[in-house]
Amino acid sequence: MVATLERHRDHVYTPPSVEERLRQAANQTLATWVIGHGPKTPEEVVNCQALRERYLEPHLTTQSQYKARLAMQARGAPVPPIKGIPNILFAGETVREEDDAFVHWVHYVRRLSNMFALRASAHAADVLLERKLRYAYAKLKARGQLRKRTRYASATKVAASAGQSVANNPPTRTTSGGERPRSRFDHGNDAQKHPKH
Repeated sequence: MVATLERHRDHVYTPPSVEERLRQAANQTLATWVIGHGPKTPEEVVNCQALRERYLEPHLTTQSQYKARLAMQARGAPVPPIKGIPNILFAGETVREEDDAFVHWVHYVRRLSNMFALRASAHAADVLLERKLRYAYAKLKARGQLRKRTRYASATKVAASAGQSVANNPPTRTTSGGERPRSRFDHGNDAQKHPKH
């Protein structure tokens, strides 16, 4: 009888804790992460703001400072705690540009369905997930594995860096649709289009 009870106990489903879900989510794609609903009551709004202030307070730092901190932690040296989440800014980068790059990384690399819904969520698990993502992003940025994204690249700058100019190399017709480009030997004879049987 005892053996029968033990076998039944082994098959009882125990949902993972929030910490376990976050640990698993931090190491895989977030395409299946279910984002909680936004705050609906005034109490939920206050709780959501308190969670975000507690866990997501930004701490501005440079790439070299945070890289040195990571190296000290890897060696086991004592490191003073930082208050907040590290926001590493490249030279000339604004906080808004850094946040836009973070959102881009979360959407396209980690495959989270909607970062804005995650930020609007009233669930503690979603706030803690954003915290984990911020730390992962800061580590990659400190190690130089992420480059500064430029939103708009000038065509003349790109052409100049390639040693070309728009005047010397005018744009050609594309082959992505419409007519195919004709060579100088093709005089309108479309013999290959309609072969004889």
